[in-house]
Amino acid sequence: MRRRYVLAPEAALDLARVRERLDAALAALVPAHRAAFQGAVLEQKAYAEIAREQGWTLEQVKINVHRARKKVIQRLRDLVRPGEECPS
Repeated sequence: MRRRYVLAPEAALDLARVRERLDAALAALVPAHRAAFQGAVLEQKAYAEIAREQGWTLEQVKINVHRARKKVIQRLRDLVRPGEECPS
């Protein structure tokens, strides 16, 4: 099961601040993690499509997306709260 995160109510009121923080979190990622996060999370691309575009194996995409998500969540921890568990 993968844990979902939702915006805390106070953060939802200031989406511009959230976007600035997300941009800063993305800028802090290494290029491979940033490309994986951008493709999988922001652009909702299939992992196979990201692998093709980046010249990575499917396993590399999975690893890079996982590491990027983990780092972004760490940086935005104060803006999110755990949501309900959802299937992977």
